[in-house]
Amino acid sequence: MHPTVLSDINVHGELIRTEIFGPVLGMIHLKTMDEAIELVNREAMFTTSGTAARKFRHEAGAGNMSINIGAVAL
Repeated sequence: MHPTVLSDINVHGELIRTEIFGPVLGMIHLKTMDEAIELVNREAMFTTSGTAARKFRHEAGAGNMSINIGAVAL
């Protein structure tokens, strides 16, 4: 199976609630960091912004979190 990227998936749809076993990435584009934090408090995010990563780390109520500190100094 080739890697697959699914973009603009519905935040209330089946793909957001289903773990897909395979090389698949589902992407949701949000307008604000607050929207991302609200979403992750229900469901993860990827960013290239160190500021966004720090805000996410401190405000998201995630039980298990990993931030790529090789690219972003926290």
